[in-house]
Amino acid sequence: MAVNNVPVKSIPEVDEFEKAQRALEEFKANNEEFFAMLQPLVDRYNASLELADKKVRAQQVSCGPFLLTGRPSVSYDAEKLIEEMGLDFFIEIGGVVSQRTVYEIEKAKAEAAFSAGYIPDEAVKVVRKIKVAYHKPDKVVLP
Repeated sequence: MAVNNVPVKSIPEVDEFEKAQRALEEFKANNEEFFAMLQPLVDRYNASLELADKKVRAQQVSCGPFLLTGRPSVSYDAEKLIEEMGLDFFIEIGGVVSQRTVYEIEKAKAEAAFSAGYIPDEAVKVVRKIKVAYHKPDKVVLP
């Protein structure tokens, strides 16, 4: 799929973003002393946040603004249990072996069928999923 690059002015929201970005950069340049004082505070906040979060999660407790929001979720890896204990044991304790049907189609063959009109446009709209990857600038975050 070719990249469709359009001028910034053609999408007003992107144009407004670029204006806001320039205004922020200009404000930072005009207030270097303020940002020089703010940056160490933000760094300390973020570092202590990460450390406190790891400690509270490891202890599975609520503490201050770090809130445990539910009971721990427990799951089991059935395949690993079979590897460790064997299939007979797995079945003996209530394990179940089941099969699932997975339907797949090669992209090239599907596209050929769509292009040839073998599949109605309405069905194509339902079955074809197009994912587009984007990169966007990071948000500006202040404490």
